Amino acid sequence: MKKAEQTQWAATYLVAAGLTRRGYRVGWPMGNAPEKDLLVESPKGVRFEVDVKGGTYGQKVKKYWHIVQEKRFKEKAQPQLYFAFVRVDPQPDDNAEFFLLSHAELIKLNEKVYADSDNWKTKSGQPYKKFPPAFTPEHLAPYKGWDALPA
Repeated sequence: MKKAEQTQWAATYLVAAGLTRRGYRVGWPMGNAPEKDLLVESPKGVRFEVDVKGGTYGQKVKKYWHIVQEKRFKEKAQPQLYFAFVRVDPQPDDNAEFFLLSHAELIKLNEKVYADSDNWKTKSGQPYKKFPPAFTPEHLAPYKGWDALPA
């Protein structure tokens, strides 16, 4: 299994464990469902889906998260969809970092990241070309923790 796959599985299970400890009921979709990793019911009975994005501390290429499904930013915000960005520590005894936000918040964050990218430095006098949406822990800092999820 590739390191990225291990990180993704670890992140998904960490989110499921964190939700369960907080009284949420968690299930996994069966089959090939790349747009949602977890099916969740809150303690008050609100159902929603979570798309988990995993990354590791210090991994040279993974100091940010890419959202491959760019259609996520072009479609109308789905109120039942949430995203969990997880930094998984390679040392199993240390804590992971969780950043959770709604689909609407992710769309707004993406617009801000793209607007800010216009001010970035150029390479050899040429502006950097547009890239798929990518978020750093600094971008996600306001969403650290579990508060964004339905009660």
